[in-house]
Amino acid sequence: MGSEMCIRDSYFPNFGNPNFIPEESENTEVELRYREDNFGWSLAAFENDVENLIQYNPATFTTDQISEAEIRGGELTVFGQVDDWLLNANLTVLRPESFSVKDHGSLRWTPKAFCNTKKAQRRTLTSLA
Repeated sequence: MGSEMCIRDSYFPNFGNPNFIPEESENTEVELRYREDNFGWSLAAFENDVENLIQYNPATFTTDQISEAEIRGGELTVFGQVDDWLLNANLTVLRPESFSVKDHGSLRWTPKAFCNTKKAQRRTLTSLA
């Protein structure tokens, strides 16, 4: 390697593993959407088949590599506008699974479900002219 330095080297020196094989994945996603004037929703399902998945290992405080993993899941998003407020909420459910002989079962540090909400007030720009 030349004198090039990446951001990982600046903030996480000696954290990577040059012996890792790059991750490869095949991803499939299907989504349904609906929208009216001030309201809408979307429902998505996805499957990610990953080879050579790199993940954090809390036992060693380093990363390790999983030979085969599958992450399936779905996401529901609802959004709307009430007066000057834009509202958004979503729920994501995951089924992360390792097919590696060494680490068969659930993947570490991968949540099974999570949600978030967001609200923002629409602002109108006014001219001083």
